[in-house]
Amino acid sequence: MTSRPEVSVVIPTKNRADFLSDALQTALAQEKVDIEVIVVDDGSDDETPALLAAAADPRIRTIRLDPSRGQCAARNAGIEAARGRWLAFLDDDDLWAPSKLRQQLDEAERTGATWAYCGVLLVSPEGDVVRVQGPPDPDGLLTALLGSNVVQAGASTVIVEAARYHAVGGFQDGLSNPWDLCIRLAADGRAAAVHDALVAYRRHPGTRIAGSRGPALAEARHIAAKHRHLALEHGTEFDLDHYRRWLDSERLRGLRSLATLRLARGQRFGAFTAQLKAFAVGLELRDLRRLLGIAAAGRAKAALRRAVPREKPSPQGEAIPDWLAPYVENPVDVRRSSSSTEMPGTAGTTSERAKTTLKP
Repeated sequence: MTSRPEVSVVIPTKNRADFLSDALQTALAQEKVDIEVIVVDDGSDDETPALLAAAADPRIRTIRLDPSRGQCAARNAGIEAARGRWLAFLDDDDLWAPSKLRQQLDEAERTGATWAYCGVLLVSPEGDVVRVQGPPDPDGLLTALLGSNVVQAGASTVIVEAARYHAVGGFQDGLSNPWDLCIRLAADGRAAAVHDALVAYRRHPGTRIAGSRGPALAEARHIAAKHRHLALEHGTEFDLDHYRRWLDSERLRGLRSLATLRLARGQRFGAFTAQLKAFAVGLELRDLRRLLGIAAAGRAKAALRRAVPREKPSPQGEAIPDWLAPYVENPVDVRRSSSSTEMPGTAGTTSERAKTTLKP
């Protein structure tokens, strides 16, 4: 690739080979846009290096960090190597609709915006769309961001002109949360919002939010302190209590999902342990009932049906889009992560998916 691509897609990853295979496929499937995909392997010791070594698509560039430096450093290493006029960020466990980048670029051009975001589909470990989150209105976005992290799904919804990204200072302070960057971008210029849900955020026990409440809350406090004067200028303040409650709810969902997944694999003791932690976190009667159901059930499948029902699909009746169906049509499995938290992956082994995902 000799000409400058329109968009550089940066994917930091660590020990998520199964998820990464899917994320890569949706990045490479972007329609009507010239891209490069920069994958930064942050010291993985799973099948990730082999998967990337087998990648034959010339649009993929890889960077290996060894030893691991953390998500923010990995993302910044990819950005430093990027050559595109626009930057796009994709977390290794999220998925994009094929029209995602093109729609955002067109909307940014139409409105004169220097960055853009979009709507989000929240997907349960069982593959159900459990919520559709529309994007916030660009009008009043800065004030909204100074009160809450309203741009959903981490960095995966955001694209930004490379020149503006560098002008506002990029990702700073070692933060993995893009909230801080979005505040500075909103203070710098207008954003464009695409109302279609073009990103699938997959809930699973291994998400960084579900498993890292302490660091996530510390980052939020840091962001609140950093932008306190700007918030006062706009007559608002960070609602850290709301953010704390959201983190707790995500941790609770993660523990429930882990109980479900372990039980589906016949790991009854592991399911009981995860469900016990869920009860300790939420102190909800339904979690106690699920705990007792796991303890009393004679067979894993029966316990799964009675004790840990799947999260309800979206009340809007949102159907799974055609582009998303191939990634959620099979039951999830439980995999190993770098933090020893079990997580689901996609059906099939990494090597099997690599054969179909990373063809030129």
